[in-house]
Order: sequence, then C-alpha cells, then structure tokens
Amino acid sequence: MSNFVPMSIGKEIRKARRELDLTQKVFAKQCGWTQKEQSDYEKDKYTPTKGRLEIIANKLGKEWKLK
Repeated sequence: MSNFVPMSIGKEIRKARRELDLTQKVFAKQCGWTQKEQSDYEKDKYTPTKGRLEIIANKLGKEWKLK
C-alpha cells in the first residue's frame, strides 16, 4: 500500500475504483459529490482537496497522504 500521493492521483483513483467494480456515478454518490467531479479527479483535471482525498482513500481502502 502506498503512503504518498502519486503524481497522477487520477489514474490511481480510477484503477482502485475499477478494482472494486464501482462506476464513477456510484462511487461519487458514496463519497458525496457528483459524477462530473469524480470524472474530473480521475482525468487529473482537478486534484482532490486533502479532505476529499481522505474520503476517497478510505472508500478505496488506500492510505494516500499529501506531501
């Protein structure tokens, strides 16, 4: 398990979400935001805030930390 935020966090989020067989829409709803926001994170259009990154990591069973 990684302890740092990779350069392309979006690719890591997408990979982990897909490993759990979750759609963007379902995962975003579980996290409390829209599918569009989730898509933007996965495309690295925007970087999740520290709080949102913690939510994502928790839901995906990861331990990413901001440097």
